[in-house]
Amino acid sequence: MRSKTILIALLSSVSLLAACSGNSNNDRPKGSANDTATMASAGSSNADTAVNVTSSEEDNIYYKAVVFGMLQVETAKLAITQSSDPKVKVLAGTVVKDYRKPIAEIKKIAEDKGVRMPVILPFSDQDRVTALEKLKGKDFDKQYLRMLLSEHEKAVKFLTEASNDSDAATSAFALNTLPVTEGHLKKAATIKL
Repeated sequence: MRSKTILIALLSSVSLLAACSGNSNNDRPKGSANDTATMASAGSSNADTAVNVTSSEEDNIYYKAVVFGMLQVETAKLAITQSSDPKVKVLAGTVVKDYRKPIAEIKKIAEDKGVRMPVILPFSDQDRVTALEKLKGKDFDKQYLRMLLSEHEKAVKFLTEASNDSDAATSAFALNTLPVTEGHLKKAATIKL
């Protein structure tokens, strides 16, 4: 009788353990209450952590625009303090000023459509910011400008595509943001280190 009680207790423990361990992040649907917050509505903020996102989220124009803007602001803030070139510092100050408003605008458009927005950088972009933080002077300037040029070229492409979007708010956002992005690209291209 005692061995039967122990066996029942053991089986109950194993069943309970299996039930608990079976409730991992992989088993939960995206967006569930227990899911790690990788995206949220506008208004939340946590720049100290990075996240992973799905490829469908990365393909979203709102996502691309917000991550692009956040990356530009974060790296430009670094350039203001770590650059050795006055032209780079001036451009970085312009980037910070110019992208705060579009980030808020695209988050509002997405929020109105019920689309979740990133509040922190994805791991891959945060890793790039972290690598940039370790550089100073000319090394910093070269890497910062290389990143700025590359990211702005990508942004010009996705904003050009978005400017033809059937949604009026998305199209208007892209048309308003495209000249600013192209302007940063042109200014960065003229800086010779």
